[in-house]
Amino acid sequence: LTNNPNLDNSPAYIAFDMMLRLASPYQFNPLDYNPLRGLLTGMIQPIETLRASDPPRLYVSATDVLNGRLKVFEGEELSVEALLASACLPFLFQAVQIEGNSYWDGGYMGNPTLYPLIHSCEARDIVVVQINPIHRPDVPMTPTAIIDRMNEIGFNSTFLRETRAMGLINRLLEEGKIDAEQCGLKPVHLHLIGAEAEMSRYTTSSKFNADLSFIMDLHALGRESATAWLDDTYDSLGKRTTFDAGALFI
Repeated sequence: LTNNPNLDNSPAYIAFDMMLRLASPYQFNPLDYNPLRGLLTGMIQPIETLRASDPPRLYVSATDVLNGRLKVFEGEELSVEALLASACLPFLFQAVQIEGNSYWDGGYMGNPTLYPLIHSCEARDIVVVQINPIHRPDVPMTPTAIIDRMNEIGFNSTFLRETRAMGLINRLLEEGKIDAEQCGLKPVHLHLIGAEAEMSRYTTSSKFNADLSFIMDLHALGRESATAWLDDTYDSLGKRTTFDAGALFI
């Protein structure tokens, strides 16, 4: 009614958020119902395709709840449960059980996880699509906003650490201080597609907004950002890095 995609002032969202603070999914969802399971089960054929003899590379990350380690699913490990684990927010869903292990969202340990692309793929370029903004214009002052910002910082920190490490490795390789063949590393060109100014207008509550017009707005923003990136950066693919985490975020 207000054309505001943020739901912070919605009575329904406020009540839902309060429930998440007072009860766990083991209490308000004891049967462990996950609407994504049915949707993904209907897509099982595409998942089977990714297990074929020469499929496109897909890596899905999750966080092991008990030991705090990153788990990367690939190849034969890809399944509906692996995809559910990679998107398992612990305030919303019970931990996903796979072969006796419990998993939460992979963003706590890698968001996204870049190292498989470096060690297991021949491509020299990595293009990252940024969704969560790194910067926010205002200091959060409500309990919900503070928790949301803490989660954003935590999820973004893994990405920043990996990109900074990649920048350091690239520099050492260029300066001849490490031997690429001996250490099994290669120069990697890193690129970033983002719309941080636009995305920073949306609070965490907007992620619960399934209104079609809002989704179409996000779709249009994504295409616009990708087109602008292609126009400005496409000629740099295979030649140079166009995104410097150190310069942008430190």
